[in-house]
Amino acid sequence: MARSIRVVRELSAPVDIVWRALTEKELLAEWLMPNDFEPIVGRHFHLRTDSAPGFDGIVDAELLEYDPPRRMLWRWTGGPIDTTVTDQPRRDDDALGPDHRRGVAVVSR
Repeated sequence: MARSIRVVRELSAPVDIVWRALTEKELLAEWLMPNDFEPIVGRHFHLRTDSAPGFDGIVDAELLEYDPPRRMLWRWTGGPIDTTVTDQPRRDDDALGPDHRRGVAVVSR
């Protein structure tokens, strides 16, 4: 059975600034991990962090959907984790709602 975690963060920033933090590799590295992300659907990229037992510190990812600034979907795998992430900045309160599900990562608005 797949498990899901839903986390919603309210940010005091306009959607365009939040979107940049999600899609510009230098800004993404500041809050998540160093990476070689480029906003090209189908492109594989890597996120890097410290290694741990059973994990080499490299997260393999792929951009599955990209509709700026409404929706972005990633799939990432690293060690025993296989995740899909959806991020959806919302216009009403500029909230960012990542929805982490086993196998996918999505960003939507």
